[in-house]
Amino acid sequence: MRKKLKFEEALDRIEEIIADMETGIDDLDRIVGLFEEGSHLISFCQKKIDDAETRIFQASQKKDLSRGTKKQNDL
Repeated sequence: MRKKLKFEEALDRIEEIIADMETGIDDLDRIVGLFEEGSHLISFCQKKIDDAETRIFQASQKKDLSRGTKKQNDL
């Protein structure tokens, strides 16, 4: 069974890929493979960030709505 990838693990792997590519790899297939893996991980991380932003926005909206309801009830 494959372990679910975490955001931080994906970032660490991206950093490893960048370091590997900066060393000057001569094998074209390896470079392409690393590029593909990095692109996949970047997309994964971007989706995680987008999801987190959505959750934060929704939570702040709920907070604002509950605050507005309390203010109206106080009147």
